[in-house]
Amino acid sequence: MIPILLEIVRQKKKALLLVAALLICNIGVFVGINNYLTPTSTSLQLKWSELRRKVAETGSMDINAMYKQGQIDLGKVAERIPVKRHFPRVLGDILDTAASNNVSSGNISYKQEVVKDQKLLAYVLTMNVNGSYAGVKSFLADMLVAEELIVIDNLIISQTDAMTENVTMGLNMTVYMREGA
Repeated sequence: MIPILLEIVRQKKKALLLVAALLICNIGVFVGINNYLTPTSTSLQLKWSELRRKVAETGSMDINAMYKQGQIDLGKVAERIPVKRHFPRVLGDILDTAASNNVSSGNISYKQEVVKDQKLLAYVLTMNVNGSYAGVKSFLADMLVAEELIVIDNLIISQTDAMTENVTMGLNMTVYMREGA
C-alpha cells in the first residue's frame, strides 16, 4: 500500500503541490475571516444597532419639545439675516473674500425680490470670478460658510486656456436680508 502511494506522489507531484497550496490558502482565508472580519463585523453591527436605537429615541421626542426646539433653531437662523441697510457691507464682504482668495471679480449685478409672508428680501446676485482653480474653490468654500444667509443657486466653472491654470466661475447666489430699518 505504501509503495503505491509513493508511486502516486512521484507521478502526480505537481498536482499534489497545487492541492496543498490551495489547502493552505483556504486555511489562511478561514483564519482571516474568523480572527479579523467576524469580530469587526460584529462590532459594526452593534454600533449600527446603537445608532438606530438613538435615532428611534430622538424620533419619539415630545411634540411640544420638538416645536420649541424648532422655534429656537428658527431664531438662530433669523439672527444670521442682517437688515436691508447692511446690504452694501455684505456685498463688500463678498468682494473682500474674493480678493483674499486671490481671485478677481468681474461685474456684479443684483435684483431685489420680496419673499412673500416672511418680511424678507432676496437679493439675487450674478457675478464672475477669475483666478486659479484653488483660489476659485477657496472663494466658493468661504461663501458657503459666510456669516450671512447666502445660498449658492448656480455655478459654472470654465477654463478658456488649457495651458494655464486660470478658470472662470460664473456664480448665481441669493443673499437674504430682513426688511426694516
